[in-house]
Amino acid sequence: MKTFTEAVQEFETASPWLEPKHTPALVMLYAMASELDAQVISGDLHAPLMGQYGLAYRNLAKEAPKDTGPADELTQLIKDLSD
Repeated sequence: MKTFTEAVQEFETASPWLEPKHTPALVMLYAMASELDAQVISGDLHAPLMGQYGLAYRNLAKEAPKDTGPADELTQLIKDLSD
């Protein structure tokens, strides 16, 4: 079973769109994940923290750019060359 901290690490790794402006949200997720991991070990999991963690995660995940579908090859080539 994965820990909350491992789940946040996987989310961060799988989210190349994250920028410095997302750092406060990531720090908050890591802090809550650490506390939740400790609560799981002690057997005293607090539902309000779980809810806050879920809310923080969903708010950050909503920041992900929307997939607009496949671009035509010429548009993608021009975009790649201009980057």
